[in-house]
Amino acid sequence: SQVLSQQEKSGSYTVKAYRFATSYLENLSEGKFKLRDHLPMEAQFAPVYGMIVDDFDGDGLLDVLMTGNDYSTEVVSGRYDASIGTLLIGDGRGNFRAAKHEHSGFIADGDGKGMATIVVEDRLMYLVANNADSLRAYAMNEKRQTGKLIYPPFDASRAIIIDGDGGIRVHECYYGSSYLSQSSRSFKLTGREKQALIYDYKGQKEEIVF
Repeated sequence: SQVLSQQEKSGSYTVKAYRFATSYLENLSEGKFKLRDHLPMEAQFAPVYGMIVDDFDGDGLLDVLMTGNDYSTEVVSGRYDASIGTLLIGDGRGNFRAAKHEHSGFIADGDGKGMATIVVEDRLMYLVANNADSLRAYAMNEKRQTGKLIYPPFDASRAIIIDGDGGIRVHECYYGSSYLSQSSRSFKLTGREKQALIYDYKGQKEEIVF
C-alpha cells in the first residue's frame, strides 16, 4: 500500500518465491539427488548465471568459478550488481569456501550472463559473456596450469574418472553447459588419475589407463 496505489493493485497478480539461495543438487546416484543450499555468503550476493566446475587450485578436488549480477530489473528495484565474480574452493565432500579475490585474481564485475571454457594451444581459457558489453577472457597462471587435457570422441556422453586412491568423479560430456553457454567438451586431469571409462550415448565403453 505504500508503493502501489489501489488502482495499480487492482490490475496486478501475486506470485510467491520460496527459495532465493544459490544452491546445488548433489547426485547421490540411482536417480536420487539432495539439495544443498549452504554455499558461502559470497555466492549469495547476486543472481548466478555463469558457472565452470574445475580444479582451480591444483589439489585434485573440484571447485566452482561463477559470475552473475542482473542489470535488467525495473527502476524501483535497482540493479542486482553486488557480485564481482566468485571462486568456491571445494573440499571433495560437498563443502565450499570462497577464495579471496586477491588470491584468486578473478574479477568479473559486469552483467555476467554466461561462462564457458575453450582450449587454445592446449591451454584452458575461461570466457565470461556480459550483457550488452564486451566478452572477457581469463587464463590461469601457466605455473598453475597442471594436468592433462582429454578430448573425448564426439559421441561421448560421460566419463567416469578414477584416481589412485579409488576416488571417483563423473564428467558429463554434454552439449550445453551453463546459462546460454557451451564449453569445450574436453576435460582436464590433475595427474592423480589412473583410469577413465568413457561411455557413448549407446552405453558402449572405452577404457583409458594413464
